[in-house]
Amino acid sequence: MFMTERGDPRAVWNVVYGCNPDTDALQVELAFKERADAPPVLGGLMGVRPFNGNYDFRWKGPGTSVNDPDRPWVHVTLVVVPTVTN
Repeated sequence: MFMTERGDPRAVWNVVYGCNPDTDALQVELAFKERADAPPVLGGLMGVRPFNGNYDFRWKGPGTSVNDPDRPWVHVTLVVVPTVTN
């Protein structure tokens, strides 16, 4: 999922279940599992921060920090939203 100019822009995700914080309804979420070009690292968080007038999605691994006062990082939960087509 890392759509940048990196040599191998892929990530592996686990499907997990969680609760919608607004409705408490069950929802399907994506949890980061590993980068395709690195040893498995379970855990970590996805987040978004400002970058060059746009927004940059970043993974923050266990024990690491992406804190920058000029580019605040905000945790996000990736949710699968099913669609119906006719």
